[in-house]
Amino acid sequence: DLVQKQGQSWAASRSFALEGVLTYAPIAEWLRSPAVRPSLDAFDDLWRIELARLLPELLRNRPELPAPEVMTEDWQQQRFFQAIVQAIQAAPTPLFLHLDDMQWTEPETLALLQFLLHGVRKHPLLLVGGIRTEDAVVNRALAAFIAATHHANQLRELYLGPLSVEEVETLAAQTAGEAITPEQASTLYTASEGHPLYLIEVVRSGFTEAHATPETEEQNGSKRIGVPSIPARIRKLLSARLDQLSPSTRDIANMAAVVGRTFSYTILQAAVTHDEMALVDALDELLQQRIIREQGSDS
Repeated sequence: DLVQKQGQSWAASRSFALEGVLTYAPIAEWLRSPAVRPSLDAFDDLWRIELARLLPELLRNRPELPAPEVMTEDWQQQRFFQAIVQAIQAAPTPLFLHLDDMQWTEPETLALLQFLLHGVRKHPLLLVGGIRTEDAVVNRALAAFIAATHHANQLRELYLGPLSVEEVETLAAQTAGEAITPEQASTLYTASEGHPLYLIEVVRSGFTEAHATPETEEQNGSKRIGVPSIPARIRKLLSARLDQLSPSTRDIANMAAVVGRTFSYTILQAAVTHDEMALVDALDELLQQRIIREQGSDS
């Protein structure tokens, strides 16, 4: 929104965790954006044919041009990559490109992005990628891309922590389209622990309507708004992440959930049937996947 308000050129896309997704799909979406697409009509025939691999409509009004050849040689891929560089450089500058969920970007697109960043080193271009690090650990091509951009001094990493109570209130109000009370904001913060996706899904599930005039419950002599249940989409995402764990780690995670929202190493060790090494390995895997987080010396 800030880029748009400033009148800068921008294009946005995202990757998806789906098999059979079209290779270079995020690049194609950038090329079709209002910031890039208009300049392609004036392209030389050579580059137009190459770009038609992703945008077949470029040849719709040029029937005399041949269809792009199947890429079987390295030089053909390099020419195709160079066509993408030409397309990006032809867009109004400065240009802002956004690619969300890069943890699911396939190797071919990452290779093209690396070529693009090298080809436009002197061009006013900003590429911003969003990555969920817990899902990125299995994407070796992404790790190589990050290492290469680090080496080329083209990368700046920003780690986003949990939202504060004030930020939760702001995001919840924006999502709901109406103001929320401080009590609702506090409950949402407790339920989501500042996780933006969880927060948005809770609000979209009708939290503000369901809890605008809630039934209250007694707890420690005081009344509070009941914490909302986990939205269906979040349940599916959690199930998908748990399915990626090794069998022993999944068993230990299930036992930890039975113990409660917080658990100590000592209690979990007494509850599981796995040996200590398996338990340590499982906890390490759960930490890497950000399914759990360490809060103290024994929890």
